[in-house]
Amino acid sequence: MTELEVSWRGAQDHARHLGTSHLEPMVARQLATAVGLVAVVQGAASETEKALAYERIRKIRRQIGSGVRIPQQAELAITRMARPSLTAAADAARP
Repeated sequence: MTELEVSWRGAQDHARHLGTSHLEPMVARQLATAVGLVAVVQGAASETEKALAYERIRKIRRQIGSGVRIPQQAELAITRMARPSLTAAADAARP
């Protein structure tokens, strides 16, 4: 099991413990999208695909703001997993 999977499961357990019924439907949908994007980061066919999924996760995180607590360990695991992709995407964008 990868560090990301362990972190994500911890975040999911925490969310289940607290419950999510208090979340606005839009926030719940955004979180569901982020979960799907984590799977893309894990199994992306290319570094560009991985980098794009990571950027979408970050955008969702900014939109959600501080209304939802996401464990720092989970955020760091996602960043570590996407890091090679971010470097590759930056290199590809250079003229």
